[in-house]
Amino acid sequence: MKVVFIVDANSENLTTDLNAIAKREKLGFRFTPFPSPEQLFRALDEGVPDLILLHHHWPGVKVAQLLHRIGEANSAIRVIVFTGQSLDISELIECVRFGAADYWTERGKLDHAIVFRKIEQYCHSSAWTIQNLKVPSGSLLQLLSEAERSIKERGRLDGSIVELRSQLGELR
Repeated sequence: MKVVFIVDANSENLTTDLNAIAKREKLGFRFTPFPSPEQLFRALDEGVPDLILLHHHWPGVKVAQLLHRIGEANSAIRVIVFTGQSLDISELIECVRFGAADYWTERGKLDHAIVFRKIEQYCHSSAWTIQNLKVPSGSLLQLLSEAERSIKERGRLDGSIVELRSQLGELR
């Protein structure tokens, strides 16, 4: 049985739903709720889960700080950060730097089959642990900053193309 900790202020309902699906589908997962990071850290003193699903919004604490602290507690842990919010590129960079296996930004209803498939994938390979994914240098930050700059430039170019096509249509 694979153990998955869900760290979210509303983890009770999500845990109940996921445990019901896992039982019905005979998937071999047991989800445990933790409504706060402090409760998670107390539980980590007693045992290590196969995976942590960590919500990224916590008052007064950045998710990167939590990832760092989780890695200090046990660097062999796998963590997926999730949110229903829009992607925050600087936060994503920090999550990658501190060893998050994935960063989910799903909104609305999730496809449970996909969620379980991804959880299964992360639980079964040590390649997804914080110790294997943590990036100690700023090189990743530089690369992602350049990518963000390129995306913005492409947006400006796309806007120029639309404007030029409009002008071309007027000339014809």
